[in-house]
Amino acid sequence: MKNNSQDQQKLLKLLLQKKGISFKKVNTIPKRQSSNYELIPISLTQLELWFFAQFYPENCIYNLPCIYRIEGLLNVPALEESLREIVKRHESLRTTFTCIDGKVFQKITDDPVFDFSILDLQRLSELEQEKETKRLFSAEINRSFDLEKDSLFRSKIIKFAENNYLLIMTIHHIIADGWSLNILTKELGILYEAFCLNKPSPLPELPIQYGDFSLWQWQSIKDNSWQSHLDFWKKHIGINPPILKLPTDYPRTTAQPVEAAIHYFLISQNLTDALKSLSHQEKATLYMTLLAALKILLFYYTQQTEIIIGGVAANRNQPETQDLIGLMVQFLPLYTHVEYQANFRDLLHQVKEMSLEFDAYQEIPFITLVEKLKPIRDSQYALFHQVIFLFQNAPKQDLKLINLTVTDELSKMDIDAHSAENDLTISLEETEQGMKGAFVYKADLFTAETITQMEQYFQQLLKNIVTDPDKTISDLCPLSESVSFSGNTSPLSLSINEIKSNDLPHNLTRETVVNIWQEVLELEEISVNDNFFDLGGDSQKVIQVIDKIGKILKINCTLRDFFENPTVARLITTFKNK
Repeated sequence: MKNNSQDQQKLLKLLLQKKGISFKKVNTIPKRQSSNYELIPISLTQLELWFFAQFYPENCIYNLPCIYRIEGLLNVPALEESLREIVKRHESLRTTFTCIDGKVFQKITDDPVFDFSILDLQRLSELEQEKETKRLFSAEINRSFDLEKDSLFRSKIIKFAENNYLLIMTIHHIIADGWSLNILTKELGILYEAFCLNKPSPLPELPIQYGDFSLWQWQSIKDNSWQSHLDFWKKHIGINPPILKLPTDYPRTTAQPVEAAIHYFLISQNLTDALKSLSHQEKATLYMTLLAALKILLFYYTQQTEIIIGGVAANRNQPETQDLIGLMVQFLPLYTHVEYQANFRDLLHQVKEMSLEFDAYQEIPFITLVEKLKPIRDSQYALFHQVIFLFQNAPKQDLKLINLTVTDELSKMDIDAHSAENDLTISLEETEQGMKGAFVYKADLFTAETITQMEQYFQQLLKNIVTDPDKTISDLCPLSESVSFSGNTSPLSLSINEIKSNDLPHNLTRETVVNIWQEVLELEEISVNDNFFDLGGDSQKVIQVIDKIGKILKINCTLRDFFENPTVARLITTFKNK
């Protein structure tokens, strides 16, 4: 996750002042008055993940695992009590989700119960323990959550000997993000020490809970508080942002999550230091320099001058959110115009300005951006961005338990990527050896050889940049004259013939669906070939329509049915095939 340093905040302030934009103090999030545990609307940030779970309930792509080796005499009751106190302290960890009358709610319980278990493997040999641990960990991270029924925070302790344990924690992303995991490990260490010494919790009361954040988001929409944000994104990426069409080895089918693969690599410490030095010279961050280089690489591959990459923002500008476990992180589209004859310094300055503005307008939820801008939907591509860049330069919070040696084992685990939503996700993390990187890619689009070649070109491009950043983008190119692919180099173009209205069964089902659409969209006339989203439909209205279809027609219409068939004509056809 990109770290917002004080230097970056100063740069942002200066940039906005030059543009005549006042740097306003962030709005505070009020704490709700009621102490009762009620139904609270799902946050707009969570809604995207809830939709995903309805499409792919068995998919585990949003499981966030933590695994720690603990050596020493562990006080298991104190550890369990510490975890229970954290669950009690954060409403998000006591939350499930329910849909009532076409609206999705967070269901918060006051009972700090969570999924906790202890497994004793002392009877097994060391080799058997290792095999069983790998099996258990794989089973754990590949065990899906039921958002309506399950505790969305699971914890397991595996005991190998009196002084050797493994702690595995798994959280669904809908109630936490990377920042949240740092909060969890920090608070666990503080509470464990206190409870081992028979002291009460030293943690101060939280100023707000995640439910307050959710209500604040919805109130911001109601008050039109994000209009300036929306105006910025309209100007930044336009109404119909360009699709990044990477050449592929295999024909493209749909944008749904598919089998993924990972290619790991390392950027040397010498090259990392050189990139940092260049960034310092240009008054930019290392993140900005890497992002600019990645934009150039994608420009070489696609020959498109308009490049959009998905960027990540912590979205915790409000001081009340700093110590709160919950899903705040945002993925938003970062647009840059790349010119062949520009030099790297020029492009870096453009990316720097774009990145700083991005930080100033990061609060608007992605799903709101989709609904307001209404981009053209293509079943073969993810909305807005097909490539994501993740950069972790903020130090990860180590788990520290009093009188114990704790080691983060997650990085040592051989974890496979099971599915991917985007064509390509590039992640980089600063380490003592340099930058550890990974390319997570759709295995149905690219071969391992293609991705390895892309990574090698990226590394050479970085070397070319630090050697002479005044070279033009065309001269920096490390690629051969043509990038080779083993298959189709251009995406498939699927043509879907609209069903004519006279081909439809003139029955009650069609008329009922039309009436439901008219009621929800508040329109008097609707054609069976009209696209629901072109008529003003959004994700909230989709849920309402599906709810009414289920109640009136007794038909199980899924979110996937609706999004893939957004006209009455096509939707009716799916009903006929059920």
